[in-house]
Amino acid sequence: MKSAGLKGTVSIELVHEAIHAAALRNMDISCVLESAKLDRDLLNAPRARISAAAYSRMWVALARVLGRKRGFIVIAESMHSP
Repeated sequence: MKSAGLKGTVSIELVHEAIHAAALRNMDISCVLESAKLDRDLLNAPRARISAAAYSRMWVALARVLGRKRGFIVIAESMHSP
């Protein structure tokens, strides 16, 4: 894929990080993926990319599931923790 084709997209790896952090907190990942309109099969495609809009919808869905601002910040911070 040419770099011009990547514009406005996000690597599935960033989705993996957020979903993993949420799963560690026993969040319902299915409802997050459904709300974000993300196909679960994309999680198994290591080179997949999603639109920036879909990535944004995923974070909005995560925020709704968390229901509190502090928990949302914890997930974002844990994405890059060892």
